[in-house]
Formats: sequence, structure tokens, C-alpha cells
Amino acid sequence: MTVTKTFSLTYTNDARASSDRSGAVSAISSAMSAWTSGASSYKVKTEQPGCDAQELRIQFRSTIVTSGADVAVSVDGTNPANRPSVVTGGTQMRYMVHGTSGAWAMIHEMGHTFGLPDEYTQLTGVPITPPPPTPGAPVVIPPSATPSATYVAAPPQANSTVTLTASRPSTRHPGKYIFDVESVMGRSGNTTFELHHYFWIAIEVKRLMEEEGTPAVVTII
Repeated sequence: MTVTKTFSLTYTNDARASSDRSGAVSAISSAMSAWTSGASSYKVKTEQPGCDAQELRIQFRSTIVTSGADVAVSVDGTNPANRPSVVTGGTQMRYMVHGTSGAWAMIHEMGHTFGLPDEYTQLTGVPITPPPPTPGAPVVIPPSATPSATYVAAPPQANSTVTLTASRPSTRHPGKYIFDVESVMGRSGNTTFELHHYFWIAIEVKRLMEEEGTPAVVTII
């Protein structure tokens, strides 16, 4: 099972195709390869009446096109850049030539182009009153909250709910506490790919088979 996503490239803030295209293309290709590696533990299983079940490996492939792309990438040459490459919309991405966070940021942001959510959030913490006298001691504790994200599966496979846990006080937003999970869609730089990160593929395969008149039960195993 090969998932092909097309990308178009435009250039802004001193970025140029002559010098920056290869880096952007390499970053996209490497991120897609990481998603292929992450999928190596899983398969798409299709079951149709009267047929043997099929278990298909999952592969990701990127193609650069000039028009009609799935994702429009703005190659940004801002220097110095103090932010990572990001998805600015479901089908729009900004690739920072001089950005931070390196390859992991592209892998994480690629997940957003598949429709996956962030598996982290920041919530207002509870101040410690009075503040601890020890230098460097935390000044907030996590609020009483259990944020979560639910991934919808193709029936009859059950949905999967990810519960975020209190991770650490935010260094960028005083008074807030980061809730996170060790996952490629978290914010810790982790590259753990979970079964539910590929649920959307089963949903798409099921839809395509139904449109072709061959309904099937499609799951990720």
C-alpha cells in the first residue's frame, strides 16, 4: 500500500530554487521515509466476502509537482530563523531553510498534512503560593486536567483515545504547563509511531474500495 503525496515549492525571503530546492526536497523525502519506517510494524488488512484476507505493507512516497499539489510548501529563507518548519494549514507548509528542530520538525509536521492532531497542549498551571524559596524551583504545578485526543478508526476497529499527561512547566509561556505524550505527534522530539497514526489510511482505502463497488472491512493491524 503506497501513499503518494504531491508537493509544490515556492520561494520567499531570499530563498532561491537554485540554492534551496534540494534541501527542501530532501527534507520532505526524509520525512516521508521516516513515516514509512514507522509503519514497518503495521499493515493494512482488507477482508472481502469470498476472498482471502490481504495484509499490505505501508509505504509513503513524495513527488514534487508544479501545480495541483496536495501540499503547497513555501521555502522560507529568513536568516536567522528562530522557528521550526511548520504546517500553516492542512495543505500549506512553511519550510525554514535556517530553521530550528531539524529533521524531527518535518516528520512531525508531515503528520499534520495527513490530518493528524498535535498530541500536546499547554494549560494554565496552578501557582505555588508563596513561591518556593529555592532558586530554580518550579513556580507552577499542573492543573487538574486530563486532555486527550481521539483517533477515529474504520469500523469495526475501535477508536483510540490518547490521554496527555502533565510533562513540565512551559519555558516560553510563564504560568502554563505542558501536557504531552511520547509520540511523533507530541512535542518532545520523540519518533514513536503508533497504530492509530495510520487509521486514516484504512478509512481512505475503505472509501476507495466502496467507490469501486468492492466493499471490504479494512483495518490497521
